[in-house]
Order: sequence, then structure tokens, then C-alpha cells
Amino acid sequence: MLLDMFMAFGSYRADKAKAKAQKAMQDYRNKMTNIANAINQNAITQNTTLQVQQSAKQAVFMRRDELSIAGSTAVAAGAAGVRGRSVNATFLDVQRSAGMQEKQRADDLQNYFLQEHQQRLSSTLSAVQNQDLSVIQKPKLSTYLFGAAMKNVDKIAGMFGAQTNFGQQADSVRQSSQAPIYGGGTGRTAGSAGYAGRY
Repeated sequence: MLLDMFMAFGSYRADKAKAKAQKAMQDYRNKMTNIANAINQNAITQNTTLQVQQSAKQAVFMRRDELSIAGSTAVAAGAAGVRGRSVNATFLDVQRSAGMQEKQRADDLQNYFLQEHQQRLSSTLSAVQNQDLSVIQKPKLSTYLFGAAMKNVDKIAGMFGAQTNFGQQADSVRQSSQAPIYGGGTGRTAGSAGYAGRY
């Protein structure tokens, strides 16, 4: 009986080390997933900053071109001695064209903001869904010792000609209660997974 107890304790220690290794690997994978999401979010922020800067420069260039064209038109009209409705119509065309270009620039920037939001959302959802939230069961020493005791009961019963399988049943119960339950991504936040049970 003592030998069975020692063997049960050895199995318990081995399974305990295995559970700890599985938990460490789970934490590492989840950490790498979170780091990847953080890198994606940072890249999105940098790209958005560049896009806003480019849009602002474009607005300045467009305004400069509008003023340049208007000035050139005024100079040419003055040199030619042209006045009246034709000159005013030309100025209105310049302003109308500039207004359309400005609207297009603003629309493009707004569409980029919408795409940025979608990219951030997709990256976050992917990180959440890829979290390993499987429950890693901790082995319980009491179940191992109980299994060893039941095996000895079977041996004693066998000595008196009785056939029992209490030891096998105890092992089955222990193994089923310690089987990892893999849940995959469930949309829960990181860190909600972990050990179940106690040593």
C-alpha cells in the first residue's frame, strides 16, 4: 500500500508540473496576442497622423492655388481692360472649383477616419477572439491518494476471491475531472482564464 501511495504522489507531482507548464504557455500566447494588437494599434495611429498632416498640407496648397489663379485672372483682366460680368463669372468659377476640391479633400479625410476606426475594431476583436481561455485544471493530491487506496481495496478483495474495480473507477473520475476544457476565443477579456481547483 505504501508503494502505491508513493507512486500516486509521483503521478501527482508530474501532473502538477505539466499543468503549470500549460498555464505558463497559455499566458505567453495571450501576452504575444496582446502585444501584436498593441503594435497594430500603434501603426494605425502613426498612419492616421501622417494622413492628417498630408490632408492639412493639401488644404494649404489648394488655397494657395486658388489665390494664385484669382490673382492671375485679375492681372490679366486689368491688363486687357476687361471688366464686368465676364470677370466676375471667372472669379466665381475659380471659387466653385476650389470649393469642390475642398469638399473632396474633407470627404476623403472623413472616409479615412472611418477606415481607421474599422481597422482598430478588427484588430481588437481579433486579439480578443485569439485569447486562449481554456481552463487548465490543477491536480488534487487527494484524488491521487484516493485512487491508490481504492486499488489496494481491489487487491485485498482479490485475495478473498472477489473482483472489484474501485481503483479503475477512481482513476477515471480523476482523469475526467482534470481534463483541460478548451474553450478557444469567447470574446472575454485577457486574464479571465486560469487554473481551476486547488492543490
